[in-house]
Amino acid sequence: MGGSALRGDLNFEAIGGTSSGLNLVVGQLVALGLLAYVSRRLDGWGDLGAGVVSGLLLADVIDRATPGGIDWEPAFWPVAAVAVTLLSVFVIFLLRRTTAGRVRAAAVAAVVAGLLTLALHAL
Repeated sequence: MGGSALRGDLNFEAIGGTSSGLNLVVGQLVALGLLAYVSRRLDGWGDLGAGVVSGLLLADVIDRATPGGIDWEPAFWPVAAVAVTLLSVFVIFLLRRTTAGRVRAAAVAAVVAGLLTLALHAL
């Protein structure tokens, strides 16, 4: 997006489909940034923030790796899916300092990933 802006050809189709899709992508990036900021807290809210960030990443991986998903890509399985899943688990261990916080964040990630996967496959 930045490279196309510097060249002077703003191609919205490559980013979000339309200008409203671009706004949605930017809004998602801002929301993810706020969740990442919340995840640096040392209390339960930090566990929730880290779990939601990891759960969103896991839900995207599950959607791309399973047939019938919205963004299913046959080439995404298994190497890329396993790598991103390990990255998601690493995010929890990186952002949480205690074992109890890691367990709570992993539980939140599992719930968020499960609910989003069910919702995406129901569409």
